[in-house]
Amino acid sequence: MTIQIGDKCWTQLGKKHYGVCTGYGGDGEPWWVHNTRAGGVVHTTRKAFAGNRAIYVEQRAKPGTEALVAARALALVGRRYDMFLFNCEHAANLAANGQAESKQVQQGAVVAGLAGLLLMVVANENGTSVDSNGYRRRRGRFASRRWW
Repeated sequence: MTIQIGDKCWTQLGKKHYGVCTGYGGDGEPWWVHNTRAGGVVHTTRKAFAGNRAIYVEQRAKPGTEALVAARALALVGRRYDMFLFNCEHAANLAANGQAESKQVQQGAVVAGLAGLLLMVVANENGTSVDSNGYRRRRGRFASRRWW
């Protein structure tokens, strides 16, 4: 599948790393806007975006909106990276759809919430609770040192 201007794409860098194609350079290679931990939102070459890894198109720009998507992506250049509030997926979705959202962060929050719930259930097993200092108490009395 040929990558076009305005396409929201991803490459595998441990997890999905998102970017938006903004056009092609003189060498025929696509240029990308993507958000990195080290530099925030940057406009870079294909090699800086994906190295030698494959790039996959996740969402094509609607016909007639390609330039608008690319312009929205370019307007983000210089914005700071934040893993939870503005990561690469947030930036790509903001450019492609006008909304900064990240399914990866949403899924992570669900997993963290379930893990916390599981810890609460385990800690409260048999009437045992954990006080604010991390000590187990059974029916108000000291039960043991830290349980983890």
